Amino acid sequence: MKKVAITGNIASGKSAVEDILKSYGYKTLCADKIVANLYQNEKILAQLENTFSTSEKKEIAQIVFNDAQKKLELEKIIHPFVKSEILNFFQKNS
Repeated sequence: MKKVAITGNIASGKSAVEDILKSYGYKTLCADKIVANLYQNEKILAQLENTFSTSEKKEIAQIVFNDAQKKLELEKIIHPFVKSEILNFFQKNS
């Protein structure tokens, strides 16, 4: 299986490229969508609440954009779950 990562700034066309790839029958996975789903996970929400005193995505964004240490703490919570979902996707679609 070939694996291709599409990266870019906000509004740079990543979703458009994803849609084109899907139209050709390719399996795709969006890390942004994985993260959005994590904000529905009670275990994640509890960890966020403990770390940031909130589980609201917009409030956490304001905190981490102004504090590099808090950004690292957020990444320690979110990244393992994202990595796991990506690896599961690869295994499921190999």
